[in-house]
Amino acid sequence: MKKYYSLFLFWSLLTGLSTSCSDDNKKDPYLPTPPQVSIGNPSGQTTCLPGETIELKAILNNPLQTTFQWQLNKKTVSTDSIYRFTSQDPGSFEIILTATNQDGKDSDTLFLKVNGNRFAISDLKNWTGNGENTSVFAIQWVTGEHLQEPADQEVFFIAWGYRWNKTETFTGIDMLKAIAKTDPRLYVALSGNYIKGFGYDGNNDGKIELKSSTLHLTQADFTNGLYELSEYDSDELKPLDAADYWMGSNDAYTTYWLGSGNQVPTAADFEYSQTFVDNRQLENLSWDVWTLSPIDYTSMVNVSPIPRLIKAAEANK
Repeated sequence: MKKYYSLFLFWSLLTGLSTSCSDDNKKDPYLPTPPQVSIGNPSGQTTCLPGETIELKAILNNPLQTTFQWQLNKKTVSTDSIYRFTSQDPGSFEIILTATNQDGKDSDTLFLKVNGNRFAISDLKNWTGNGENTSVFAIQWVTGEHLQEPADQEVFFIAWGYRWNKTETFTGIDMLKAIAKTDPRLYVALSGNYIKGFGYDGNNDGKIELKSSTLHLTQADFTNGLYELSEYDSDELKPLDAADYWMGSNDAYTTYWLGSGNQVPTAADFEYSQTFVDNRQLENLSWDVWTLSPIDYTSMVNVSPIPRLIKAAEANK
């Protein structure tokens, strides 16, 4: 009996060992994971002016090592994960991003347009002053909450023209005050010569109404388009009419940009002003542009003009 029991035990051990070895030799089947890629466009911008840049990024959903290929109108232009598109020539452009790994490839396509009809001084409709020299004054309002990356439909960017004698000297504040005086739709809030905010009668009904918890302004409070604010009065001022525009608060600051030329400069060609508006001496074909930038003490970023969205302010009636 012991003999048979020993044989049975031996057989059981042998069977178990065989089964274990068989299980060890079994491996889970390999599941291919080809890449899934899309073109990221953080700015959401699909049109630009010649010389401007649109930054695109590869958005990848795959842990495997992957290579990238960017094609511009069927020609390879980059193998990086980021591609910065720019063109000096107007036209339509097809961007194809292809991602490849050991298990396959995937691609995505984006179409961009470079608009050759750059806004020019000759497009201006609203003029103030007389003389041989011309300068441009422009304001970029943003109606949404994202000042740094607004959608196109959230931007209201208009420009005025200013003529002056080349034998005389004028500053940015001279131009600003003269235009505010002649255009009844433009309202400027100042603290001395510091610009606290800009308002605009967007529906041209002859009225504007701005209100905060401590201040209530109407068009009657502005003299020649100007109102003198105390240091904190602009906090949380909002237009009561949704068709009107306002920019300025204690959580943001008006940002002053300078450029030059017969046509609107590109965003890269605008320079942040190193002088205050009352010290900025106008030059022939100079551009003075105002934007609004958020106050963030950890990362101060000046909001740039978006030249492709600029339009001419309507002429005074």
